[in-house]
Amino acid sequence: AKEIGQGDPARLLKFPLINDSDASAWRAWFAAQDIDYRPRPQDRRFEDYNLVLDAAAHGLGVALARPPLVEDQLKSGRIVGVDERVALNPVSYWLDRPVGRP
Repeated sequence: AKEIGQGDPARLLKFPLINDSDASAWRAWFAAQDIDYRPRPQDRRFEDYNLVLDAAAHGLGVALARPPLVEDQLKSGRIVGVDERVALNPVSYWLDRPVGRP
């Protein structure tokens, strides 16, 4: 049996890919593997990351894991890892507040 993460990353393109908001995270992951990914009709989009995980758990496709948010689901076997390669998510969140105030 192959180790997780040792297969050709392009093999994931055989399956629908699931993302939230937009496909920027999948584009970043594939770009880190030197693959130019563009969303396809079979790929699925959900606005909420919990729905992304639910869709993956129900076999609707492959989703990118955000490690702190999937640890329990991986341990329980609700979802399974198919590749250990990582890429930084290009989406950032900023907290803006007045100077000197919590």
